Amino acid sequence: TYTEFAEGFGLTRNVMRFFWQQYLASDADASNALAVPTLAKSLAGLPKSLVVTAEYDVLRDEGERYAKRLSESGCDVTLIRYDGMLHGFIHFSGVFDDGVNASAKIGRFIKRHFGN
Repeated sequence: TYTEFAEGFGLTRNVMRFFWQQYLASDADASNALAVPTLAKSLAGLPKSLVVTAEYDVLRDEGERYAKRLSESGCDVTLIRYDGMLHGFIHFSGVFDDGVNASAKIGRFIKRHFGN
């Protein structure tokens, strides 16, 4: 989705490149599983996870790939994709009903699995 949604869908490929440059101390860190969890040999033992993606988001495939890796490692993971939504749609609850819905699901997940 970095190519498919590179421009015109809110979060752009170039902005994500900038964020990666800020996040990683060096180019070598891009292959470090501590910085990029999907590169880990195993994700076994990680806690219950909720992964929320948006259809028109440069990060959609990364998020869904991470959820798949969690599942393959035997982790309890729930993946929810919101079709028709852009990155950050949760912040527009007053505009998108799915923003309200996603926020509520995230809140319930946290409360159910991690307490009050």
